[in-house]
Amino acid sequence: KVAPKAAGRAPLPRWVPVLLAVAAAVLVIAGSQLLSPADDGLRLKGKQTVELLRDSAPVGRARVGDLLSLAVGAGGQRAVGVFVVDEQGEVALLLPSTLVAAGSRVVVGGPLQVTPGSISVVACFGDHPLGLDSLRAELSASVARAKQAPLDAAAPAGCAKTRLEVLP
Repeated sequence: KVAPKAAGRAPLPRWVPVLLAVAAAVLVIAGSQLLSPADDGLRLKGKQTVELLRDSAPVGRARVGDLLSLAVGAGGQRAVGVFVVDEQGEVALLLPSTLVAAGSRVVVGGPLQVTPGSISVVACFGDHPLGLDSLRAELSASVARAKQAPLDAAAPAGCAKTRLEVLP
């Protein structure tokens, strides 16, 4: 028995499905290259920044209990690690080494609840995930040199700093 021919349609040549599959594979590969960041040696220029945000606006003062976000601008770098320095000069890791989009301001980590005591936030940047132990030691040494004003201690090279005054 012969199946009836579809009205008005000629059968597709055998090579058409193969050509469509190859074209789809090329599109998938090209699309993934366009969407994933390439390490082509080019970097966006810009200032490295660290900010505490309330409703997407930078703040320098907050009240105990306020919820803030942490944002960094990585300049031409791709990795950031963030420390906090309190009024007693204690240095603590706030955000482990994290990859971020080079050049853009991005919110990192979750919401931060403000607790009593003013702080300095120090974000350190690099091309690759950071070894934070040496940066922490360098920051701690700077804080020790600042003695009576730990929040005014200089940030290590390659780091940006902001200060948050906490109001009761």
